[in-house]
Amino acid sequence: MGDVDGTDTAGGLSTVGGLSTVGGLSTVGADRDAARTARTALAGRSVVVAGPLGSGKSHYLKAVGSSLGAVGAPHLVIQGSTALAGIEYGAIKAAGARRLIDDLDDPNEGTPPTIVVVDDAHDLDEAGALLLARLVYLRRITLVAGLTLPRSSAATVGAAGHALLELWLRGEADRLDLHLLDEATALDLLDRFDSEHLLGLVTRRALLFHASGSRALLRELATECVAAKRTGVDPLRRIRELPRWSRVETTLEAEIAQYSPDECLVLAVIEALSGIGYADARRVVEPSALEALLDEGLVHDDGTTERRLYVSPLVARAAARTLSGDALEEALSAAARSALADWHPRRSARESLNIVSRWQSARGSPGEVLAPATDDAFARQLVISAARDADRLGRYDLALSFVRLGDVRLSPAATAVLRSRAMVGARDGGSAVDALVALDPSALDPATRKRVLRWALALRNRHALEDPRLREFIDRVSASAPEEDALAAEAAVADAELSALGMDWPAAVERARFALGSPAISTVTRIRASLVLALGSAYTGDWGRAEALFRAIELGTRDTVTGRTNDVTTASWTLCFEALGRMAAGADMTPVADRLPGVIDAAVLEDHRAALCVLSMAAGSMNWNSGAFTDAIADYAATALRCDLLELAIWRPVALYSHAIALHSAHRHDEAMAVFARAEREDRPHPIHEYARNLAESMLLPAEGDLSGAAAAAEQLIATSSQGTPTLESRDRFMLATLTTSDTETAERMLSLLDEADLPLPRALAEDVTARALDDEELAEQSRRHLLGVGPGWREFVAGFTGEAFPGSPASPVSPVSPGGPASRPALRIVESRVGGGPAKTTGAAPGTLSDLTEREVEIAELVAHGLSNRQIAAELFLSVRTVESHVYQARIKLGAASRRELGRLVSGEPA
Repeated sequence: MGDVDGTDTAGGLSTVGGLSTVGGLSTVGADRDAARTARTALAGRSVVVAGPLGSGKSHYLKAVGSSLGAVGAPHLVIQGSTALAGIEYGAIKAAGARRLIDDLDDPNEGTPPTIVVVDDAHDLDEAGALLLARLVYLRRITLVAGLTLPRSSAATVGAAGHALLELWLRGEADRLDLHLLDEATALDLLDRFDSEHLLGLVTRRALLFHASGSRALLRELATECVAAKRTGVDPLRRIRELPRWSRVETTLEAEIAQYSPDECLVLAVIEALSGIGYADARRVVEPSALEALLDEGLVHDDGTTERRLYVSPLVARAAARTLSGDALEEALSAAARSALADWHPRRSARESLNIVSRWQSARGSPGEVLAPATDDAFARQLVISAARDADRLGRYDLALSFVRLGDVRLSPAATAVLRSRAMVGARDGGSAVDALVALDPSALDPATRKRVLRWALALRNRHALEDPRLREFIDRVSASAPEEDALAAEAAVADAELSALGMDWPAAVERARFALGSPAISTVTRIRASLVLALGSAYTGDWGRAEALFRAIELGTRDTVTGRTNDVTTASWTLCFEALGRMAAGADMTPVADRLPGVIDAAVLEDHRAALCVLSMAAGSMNWNSGAFTDAIADYAATALRCDLLELAIWRPVALYSHAIALHSAHRHDEAMAVFARAEREDRPHPIHEYARNLAESMLLPAEGDLSGAAAAAEQLIATSSQGTPTLESRDRFMLATLTTSDTETAERMLSLLDEADLPLPRALAEDVTARALDDEELAEQSRRHLLGVGPGWREFVAGFTGEAFPGSPASPVSPVSPGGPASRPALRIVESRVGGGPAKTTGAAPGTLSDLTEREVEIAELVAHGLSNRQIAAELFLSVRTVESHVYQARIKLGAASRRELGRLVSGEPA
């Protein structure tokens, strides 16, 4: 069998932490130390290495054998095989080890025991296994044997396995148990399988789920995903669409062969009814088989009070292929009848899908399976739930068929909305609008009118459908009942979201607050409004409010008893918005890092494709902020690939521009420009695309030597996207100030931003620009201290514009384009612009005299001349430090002083 654990390393016998390096092969995991096993064998003690299939026994035994060879210890290697299991001594003879058979009858007295390494010893024929056991008893051999312990409680180890385990039971051999993967070891292995970190955080968490503890399966999955990423395919899509005889599927076949028919049926049924509660599942599958699979980790419990159950679709698919006849169909029909006989609102959407699928197969008649469902409202609930689940799974054809099936039971409004949703999933925006605008808003009851308006507004905002018919329909719905508070709240939240997409955050905050003040606001609408208000508060400088809102929303997505995520959609958007807010504010990203893996795991269990995309964006923001640019590159690239859903299409250019910025931050500028060009081809005249493009240009163009283009992009950001958002404006003005000569307006505005956005990053950037304008070393040092308190990603950002390195930071990604060529480091341009003078004055006026200064400016300038710092002056005059900074700057501007020292000289009348 192939290597499961990792890569070749230097030879010798050594162990470091959980990594054992023996004879050139490394093993990973706290439960394995191949060097120690080799030393045990050299000391004459036999070892039985036991573990389930996929636990890495074959690689471990190769490492032991490699270690023995490295120290010159002779040994035999025997490979067990099912093909040879029916032949007496078949594996022993195939290994050229006939002398072992002869040794039993003709012992060579005085000869030291031979070390024999046997892989897959459970596949030896019974005679061969007994022969090796006897030779151990007779001290003719020292045996190191790998034995697979079946994961199924119904399976046995066979005669060969019993013979080897008896050696351990009778004290003739040590036993080493190798375990299935734990999370830490799995992530360590992924670092080895994906050494270039092409796979993002979401993909890696998905691989842990699908591997189900198997090292062999994890290796094959990682190999497939890395290959997919190299060809521009979403790794998660590759997993869903693996061909029947791929290496992954073949590995799965071998693993599933261990399980009984009852256990395979459980795996297939649980996946078909994904999300079914534990108590409900026990009524439709064999309870003992279910418990065994839960213990083995093949059936996953989401940890909520309902204990919703999930199985990897890969594992379930392999299990289903082993079932005979119509076993799965019969089990699912029985599950549908059981669900209908005891229906409750906590049933999973997949259970609704199962029931409606059987209704559909009855060719238009409810038939036997829906006989208990005589209530039309109940039938409508089932159809709506099933259609939505099919839509979420990407089965838009199935969703449409369910809608047509339900025409006789569904209201015209419900049919229109479901059909519109399905057409959006199929990326047919025109038909999605067609289905909706045919409705008469005046004929709808208030609750239905609100649902219809919510979906119409979602089409306008999230799906960015700009069809004039849709705008006219929204107006008609709103006008049909202007007095309804619920409709007003829906419209206000939609306007808030639209303003946010338009980068008009002050308006977004205002509309979100209006919606939250409505007494008729629904829970869903309240969450949407709170998310907009939270991110808007972060951008407008009120981080305390933002943090409190994010915390409140996040608590609402948790199971009240277990604390686990029970609302994946809301939890995903909350994490994404919070990561963006913390990133812009320079706030601690630890709360996001702590929660992100758990929410990703919940989204993977549900195969919630929209959530997986949103979480990839959150991971990219978190990793960029942390300076983990390689990981951010993988996350942003994955986000762009996952924006194939129409509801997320508007975010694809944003993800691509973010990808380009991450590449640039990682010193991979040529790749960054290639991704930037692709983003430009795909974006369109939309404010959020223009914002992302201008931000990317401001950061990337200086490395092309195009300082004026970068400055123009920064000016465009200030004029549009960052208006009313001091958090964003401080970043944009920082870029502009370092790309061009300083002027009075920029310095004064940066000083005012210190009051408007009292956050770590905006403060540090404002202090940096002000310190440079005032030539104030004290303020510059204060800026450096504040920058050390924000994420490493931002320190690299600052270094890229100023050329100033920070302790513990790598070199700036910006470097000269070519020797003697145009300066790509903006700081060089800035230095050139300031040679021979102080801060440039845009008016071009000649330096003034002392009579041009105000009384306060003269007073402060005289204290500067006496050598007092800004802080000392502030204490002396009972002013704020910022007020002193502003007066010093104004005095320097008026007198044309290049520095504080020159200002003091001019005021004191000292010669130059």
